[in-house]
Amino acid sequence: MGLAPLRSLFFALVHRLDSYERIVFCYGARTPSDIVYKDAVLNEWPKLDPKISFRMTVDKGDDSWKGNVGLVTTTLDNLDLWIGNSNAVVCGPPIMMKFSTFKLIDLGYKPEQICLSMEENMSCGIGKCGHCQLGKYYVCKDGPVFSYDQIKDFPEIWD
Repeated sequence: MGLAPLRSLFFALVHRLDSYERIVFCYGARTPSDIVYKDAVLNEWPKLDPKISFRMTVDKGDDSWKGNVGLVTTTLDNLDLWIGNSNAVVCGPPIMMKFSTFKLIDLGYKPEQICLSMEENMSCGIGKCGHCQLGKYYVCKDGPVFSYDQIKDFPEIWD
């Protein structure tokens, strides 16, 4: 459920739209019925401004789905962005974040340009239990958002 935390980021970006050349929002769900904020994502948000483009996919379509079918990494194909002047924010299940991050690296993003939302790792939320520790960081106290550059050397980030 990566869209819930990204929704507030999206609204913050829209609020400051003049600060950005372009916003590309890539979103994936397992099935059409799993799309969160369905009406907003499919109907409202794509019409907000021409500077905003939406790329939507589902892992498995149904008879009603007319959009792209494939993993969320397929939404990263042909981004038509100046990667050197952009950042990527990734949020969702660890396996999706792992392969999306690797795809972004393959596209030319540097580790410091990729932000990862690591909330799934949190437990107590106050840095006492240690369940959210990633190397020297506590997700609950030092994050939950980290650049890939900060945490890429810790193998447990994808657990």
